Amino acid sequence: MISTGGVFVLRPLEESDSTSDTREDAQALAEATRDRLADHVTWVPFVDRFLVADDPNAGLGVLPTGFIASTTLEGHAVEPQTAADLCRLLELGHLAPLWHHGLPMTSETVGDVLAHMRPLS
Repeated sequence: MISTGGVFVLRPLEESDSTSDTREDAQALAEATRDRLADHVTWVPFVDRFLVADDPNAGLGVLPTGFIASTTLEGHAVEPQTAADLCRLLELGHLAPLWHHGLPMTSETVGDVLAHMRPLS
């Protein structure tokens, strides 16, 4: 997600998921996102990552779904023009196939997150 609040990787934490494995996946995706953005822009904002769940026992670094909007949309970590430029990269497909403009369909699956992040040829 890209907004003036920042650039965010939001990874759902399912009951069957290992919190540590999911946290590592989210961190790897955040790093891959930053690397891919660096291929296209001269200044890359920090990419925050959150696990998203409503389980109060999920641990630190887990964002309740009710706080997604306030966490990601409020604040001014990224200038509006920079956020627009980053969104334009999504619209043009420069961050595909993993990232795309808009919300994914509920039936859409990503598969192996890092498999999509092989260096561009």
